[in-house]
Amino acid sequence: MKVATTPGAWLTVVLAAFVSAGLPAAAQRSAPAQTGKSGPGSDAHAVSVLAVVSNKHGAPMPNLKREDFQIQADKTPQVIRDFGPARDLPLTVGLLVNASPAQRDALDEERTASTAFFANLLSDPEKYKGFVVQFARDVDLLQDVTGSKDAVRTALRQLETDRASRVEAVDSSSSRPGSSTDPRGGRYPGRGSDGGSGGRANQPKRANNALYDALFLSADEITKKQAGRKVLIVLSDGDDSGSKESLSSAIEAAQRADTVIYAVYFKERRPSDRGLSVGQPDYCDDSYPGSYPGGYPGGYPGSYPGDCAPRLPQTGERPDGRKTLARICTETGGRMFDASKKEPLADIYKEIADDLNAQYRLTFVPDKDASSSGYHHLLVTVGKAGSKDVVVQSRDGYFMGD
Repeated sequence: MKVATTPGAWLTVVLAAFVSAGLPAAAQRSAPAQTGKSGPGSDAHAVSVLAVVSNKHGAPMPNLKREDFQIQADKTPQVIRDFGPARDLPLTVGLLVNASPAQRDALDEERTASTAFFANLLSDPEKYKGFVVQFARDVDLLQDVTGSKDAVRTALRQLETDRASRVEAVDSSSSRPGSSTDPRGGRYPGRGSDGGSGGRANQPKRANNALYDALFLSADEITKKQAGRKVLIVLSDGDDSGSKESLSSAIEAAQRADTVIYAVYFKERRPSDRGLSVGQPDYCDDSYPGSYPGGYPGGYPGSYPGDCAPRLPQTGERPDGRKTLARICTETGGRMFDASKKEPLADIYKEIADDLNAQYRLTFVPDKDASSSGYHHLLVTVGKAGSKDVVVQSRDGYFMGD
């Protein structure tokens, strides 16, 4: 992930080797539900859940009370200890934008609508904050967490897919760190350099759309450190073709960081025909963002300078990007939208804002069985369970322990 400290000034952060099993220790220590020294059933194991309740017509239901809600962990009823509207809590919203060539034609709409959304969101810089990430071959942090509308606006202007705007983003002299240091110094903590690849060493060594890495890093390195409500909004076609993290680990990182994910599905668009062949983008071409002739300095292990693998074969079915985004949102408590002419991004942002204003916060302390180490299924209902007149939007599980 590259951190832009000032407009036009970039520091390179390399996504180095990942732990072959489970999350890095830093992520394991960070979840609020795991802190403290008390045993199971104590307040140290409290789990907070954000929920949006709508009627069958999709309209939010305000003014609900604690007794209207029921929570089950692994099908066992739990006692709600704390309850109230979530809108009074601090809010951090991260925007993750797919900047691959296939999404080039969507960038203008994304810049315009996102600028208006954050201009409204950041009404109180002490309470509301945002950050901006773009991802394609690599993951770039264009703007760290800030309450400044101007800083976010500047970052959104930097969204780009052509080489010219990002040629200075790479410093080949330090592109493969041998150790981890502070992110602002150009490297992410918790990342080693032993060449490990999370079990993916035998897969094609090309990463042109690192969606899962963008999600994982945004949750594990940014939102887990923030207080209050935490939300990621992803603008993407849902395709991932080369992340070091898996879909499951990206979702787990978000759940451990108490982060809700919304996604806007932009159907894959072929790059505009500018005198070149139209079809699958040539990711070995030096016009690809951040790339150089002969390879991309700072690439993943196995694809360091000079190793640009051929295009992936067209055989076999690719994962359905829309279904991927839907799963991410469902498991973290968000919603997925389809961008279209009938429902442009600006209108979708209004719906997301309505959700954020309608959130409830519920806190419970899991019983002994529901506080054991591992993943626990979570179900939040209002009124009669299974009622078709009420829709409850909340994450479907939580992690305890390591």
